[in-house]
Amino acid sequence: MAKFQLPVPTRINGRLFFERFQIENCKRELIGLPPLARDPTTPIEFVPASRISEEFGRSRRTIGRRIAAAERAAAAETRESDDAAA
Repeated sequence: MAKFQLPVPTRINGRLFFERFQIENCKRELIGLPPLARDPTTPIEFVPASRISEEFGRSRRTIGRRIAAAERAAAAETRESDDAAA
């Protein structure tokens, strides 16, 4: 089974939201299909993290932990690139 990897969420008023297009591509990756290209005429739909947790069958805590881990990894990567540039 593929590793469960969520796209980067957007924070609106302290709450987490995901773009529907990115979630659908994430689902495609989980079942082994290639991602689709975004249609520029389609409006962006934001979905709350609670609904995403229901769709993936994961608890909200699991979703939160994965997001926190991804944010920590991104921060560490930024620090490393800043150190290399200095």
